[in-house]
Amino acid sequence: MEEKDKKNYEVAFILEKEENLQDFLRISRQHNIEPQTEARAHKLNLAYKIEKATQAYFGFFRTSANPDDVKALEKDLNTAAGVLRFLIVKLPKEAFEARRERVDMRDMRRERKPMPRKNMPTQPRASETLSNEALEKKIEEILQ
Repeated sequence: MEEKDKKNYEVAFILEKEENLQDFLRISRQHNIEPQTEARAHKLNLAYKIEKATQAYFGFFRTSANPDDVKALEKDLNTAAGVLRFLIVKLPKEAFEARRERVDMRDMRRERKPMPRKNMPTQPRASETLSNEALEKKIEEILQ
């Protein structure tokens, strides 16, 4: 396949031990998949046990690869020792080009923006307070 046939991917993985990162990268390179961003593994506590492990190492990298190579990689990773989970996602070209620089774990945090207030319910103002008669009239209008 030619260079133009390559697609952009993000490969995420959870490994049993930090030492398994080199094996993971070796398997990737066997399938002509070379990380374009630095692949590092960060220790984390798992929310639930995966194969009796409560802690693991999470990492990810971006790459360009042929779809056939990615399928072959997935096959090998399913049986690879030390790989608890992995996910390979095809990225849109725009997202890949915009973030070609070094990807860091801090980039995964989202900016928190305040929600727009235009559709938020408002509290009735003192001038909008209804008398009992007006309230009963409104309820009758609604029920009819």
